[in-house]
Amino acid sequence: MSLGSPLDAETLPAHFARRVARHRELPAPVELPSSGATPTWGDVARRARVLALGLCDIGVGPGVEVVVAPGGAAERIAAEQAVLAAGAALLVGPPTPERSVAGGRPDAPFVLGWAGTAGAPVSGAAGGPAGVPAEEGARCLDAADLAVEGARCLDAADLAVEGARCLDAARLAVEGAAIDDRHPDRFEQHVAGLDPASPALVACGHRFTHREAVWALRSLERWLDPELAAEAASEPIGAGATAGRGGAPVPTARPPVLVAADPADATANLVTTWWSLAAGAPVVVLPGADDPRAGEPGADGPRAGDPGADGRFAGALRMLRPVVVVLDASHLGTIAAALHSDRRLARSAAGRRFLATGRALAAGDPVSPLRRSLQARRDGRRGRALRAGLGLDRATAVVALGAPPEAVRRELLALGVPLRIAWSPPGVLGPATVTSGAEPPGSRGRPAPGRTVRVETGGRIVVEGAGVAGGRVDAGARGTLDDRGRLHLRPGRR
Repeated sequence: MSLGSPLDAETLPAHFARRVARHRELPAPVELPSSGATPTWGDVARRARVLALGLCDIGVGPGVEVVVAPGGAAERIAAEQAVLAAGAALLVGPPTPERSVAGGRPDAPFVLGWAGTAGAPVSGAAGGPAGVPAEEGARCLDAADLAVEGARCLDAADLAVEGARCLDAARLAVEGAAIDDRHPDRFEQHVAGLDPASPALVACGHRFTHREAVWALRSLERWLDPELAAEAASEPIGAGATAGRGGAPVPTARPPVLVAADPADATANLVTTWWSLAAGAPVVVLPGADDPRAGEPGADGPRAGDPGADGRFAGALRMLRPVVVVLDASHLGTIAAALHSDRRLARSAAGRRFLATGRALAAGDPVSPLRRSLQARRDGRRGRALRAGLGLDRATAVVALGAPPEAVRRELLALGVPLRIAWSPPGVLGPATVTSGAEPPGSRGRPAPGRTVRVETGGRIVVEGAGVAGGRVDAGARGTLDDRGRLHLRPGRR
């Protein structure tokens, strides 16, 4: 698949509309624990449409930055797409000091959220955008409103600040629906007039235009090939599968992509929203390890075996048996404990021998040709059984958004799990380099499609190409390129 030219890129709302038209009846990403609802991409597109019209009506558009408060996966995606369709810039990830959501600053980003029963207008709260009466945007959410059962976007303490410029998504959607009834073509006219060169995303202090973001999506889709999810169309989940608390059924009939990553991470956000549209595969989102729904941590943080950490993740794997697993840093540490907590892996002598040989191979230790041959023959039966015990028997890829700990890497490789690792330095939207887990520690593999990695004087790493802020960023690391074009970081560098 050719990436094409970045000059030909459309805006993100136009890209979204084109993709939704092909998958309108397919399930949109959902979260665990599931409420049992089954939103489709058509539902998400409708919510985004009316909310965007409501935002435009109060003056939210070009030159305005908006952060979306926590919410369910489908609600969050709809709100984010509404912000982009309105022409505003979407703030993704934790706010930088100069982009604080605290009130009292005329350029503070707006917070788009859902007002709850505990919320009340805050005296002196800043209102809507310039030219809009203060009462239009004065309703401010408190901590109770923001502690909703949904994906973690920002800390409640970050958002529940007196004077934050908050917008009520539910009210704006109602007003937008009325506008859509009166002017059925207004949304399409507005989206058609958006400039691909205007800011679309703000991540970790870096601004990305619609053109850069769409080109980054092409790079991501080229790497996360939709063929990885091809077998999802052929094999249904077992009839008794349930999801999390309450036993609500998983709202999909096919093995899903499991995303155990914080959607506040820009790359995880792209995977959750856009890859599902590209591949047509259902996506199930597991809240991050630090999400309020992930369970109560111990005194020293999440413990191995806690239902809110390792047990939750391991249970989701066994229940869903996903075709692809996407992990971020908050889960890379817990997967090792999940692996070790399953005593079935080492119940037999044959299983122990299989794992011991696999760990030696993953570590690069000397292994005789005979042991290598036996390992390859055992993998078809013993390896598949061990992976099935973890719920990874259908997995065609386990994608790590960041380098996993060495112990985790070796354990996954010992089990025969197809591990892929993405490296995304600040200023790069999506992976800059991609590699398999079989590469030695410190290796970051080759540049992702549409990206160029250069090592300049002193070993300074520079990334250029698709989805790179300004077309070129200093990765803030030192390394070398080998004769096969693979990047290796210097020890002690990220």
